[in-house]
Amino acid sequence: RERGWTHWHHLFAPRQLLQLVRFQEVIRSRARNDEERLVGALALGRMLNWNSRLCMWNRHLAKTEQTFANLALNPLSDFGVRSWPALKSTVVRKIPGHGGRLSEASIADARSPGPAFDLCITDPPYDDAVHYDELSSFFSVWHCDFLPDPIPGQPLESGDFATGLQEAFQNLRARMRSGGRIILMFAQNASSSWTDLACAVEAAGLFVRAVWPIDLEPRPGLKRGRFGTLAVVVVLSTDEGPGAPDDPRAMAHAAGLNDDDDPDRRTANLRACAGACALRRSALRGGDPSTHFRSILDELAV
Repeated sequence: RERGWTHWHHLFAPRQLLQLVRFQEVIRSRARNDEERLVGALALGRMLNWNSRLCMWNRHLAKTEQTFANLALNPLSDFGVRSWPALKSTVVRKIPGHGGRLSEASIADARSPGPAFDLCITDPPYDDAVHYDELSSFFSVWHCDFLPDPIPGQPLESGDFATGLQEAFQNLRARMRSGGRIILMFAQNASSSWTDLACAVEAAGLFVRAVWPIDLEPRPGLKRGRFGTLAVVVVLSTDEGPGAPDDPRAMAHAAGLNDDDDPDRRTANLRACAGACALRRSALRGGDPSTHFRSILDELAV
């Protein structure tokens, strides 16, 4: 898997190392306070993501992809390298103005106390589907000079995921106004992870109003194999409204899974689809989500 790469600097070509180290020197010499050093560290992180030997060359679109195009550190036999102007476009972006009605928004840890809200959009960890400790270490080795107390990457311990979900949803439930909604994205194909999510939702007194599949990687050539590409948007509320149906075949059809010619990826995506339907079905009918999961897999002939 490692292709003989044993140190972090092996993940970068010599030209990339020169570019990144030079940018580090600019941050050290020009940042006047902690806030500017933090901004520089964030910019460096974006450059790291778009300038490593893990950046796949997308032959279909004739461009390089980001390091974490598939949320993993995957050594490649060929890769793309960006010039300085191309790197600038990854760091500096213009955000178009929004002509709609202004409203108050905030960014915070879902487990932390905060103000009441009408809508919460969150993206919890995907349990063990992503090695977050590896991903954070990729950045922390470059950020140690700029962040006062970098958080070391820690492997997920058994039970941490379920406990964290319960804390987050119970806190959000206490802060959500009447008629409010929580929208989250989840990508997993393991029954145990969907069961943990269902238990956390139920323990917080929330109701699954709808589940919608989204294919994260519709472009060819990316994220092939057994990990799948399907994520699910879940809508939670405190009231048991009609919501959306829990038909796994309809969901699979809507996500285009029946036309997928990669059998391993199709199986992984169908399992994710089954998990989402089990989450919705347990909210509508009660019962153990893992039992619903197995039943839905039989319906989908997986």
